[in-house]
Amino acid sequence: MKSVLLGTALLAGSFCAQAQATLVSNINLSGDSYPSWITIFKNKVVFAASNDTSGHELFWLDNDTAKLLYNMNPVGDALLYSNNAKLAVSGDYAYFPADNGITGTELYRWDGTAVPSLVLDLYPGGINSGIEEGGAHKGLLYFGGL
Repeated sequence: MKSVLLGTALLAGSFCAQAQATLVSNINLSGDSYPSWITIFKNKVVFAASNDTSGHELFWLDNDTAKLLYNMNPVGDALLYSNNAKLAVSGDYAYFPADNGITGTELYRWDGTAVPSLVLDLYPGGINSGIEEGGAHKGLLYFGGL
């Protein structure tokens, strides 16, 4: 009986909600932008998405305008279309897996101002390290790779 009442209360609450989604910025005029990895870093909203020209890259919101952080891979998608791949914030850096078109998918970091830099190349020589899952806990960075 309790589960039926709880289910009914949750259902009723969802019908009463008044919030509406609002478009903040349209970065891909020719199709879907597939935003993901939405993270707050140094008072900035940082996320992965696709635009018309750069492919799947890292963006940040400047007021109500999405701006490309840096075109990490000029010839293709730098970031994975994966729900497992995430931005991880630890200390003064945001860490993320990316492919620059040369090293394969490796671990990068961004300080919020400069160009993102390569942190770790598990398999040097253009071999993809398969870095996907990442997280930070108590000042330590954790990630999964091949």
